[in-house]
Amino acid sequence: MARRTLAGLRVLVTGASQGIGRALAVDAAKRGCKVVAAARSQKLLDELAAEVRAAGGTIEVVAGDVTNP
Repeated sequence: MARRTLAGLRVLVTGASQGIGRALAVDAAKRGCKVVAAARSQKLLDELAAEVRAAGGTIEVVAGDVTNP
């Protein structure tokens, strides 16, 4: 199946530091999205950001708990 480009779209991914959230953030960045990744672990978010940027993607990270207003 051909991968669709999503170039220029903005995507917010919560739970992005691991598992499905991380995979979604990486895939969206590879498809050209500008990604904002949110999760509780700053360390894991920094690792994600380094991976995405090394691959040429655009990402900003926000550490915090989205269940806590």
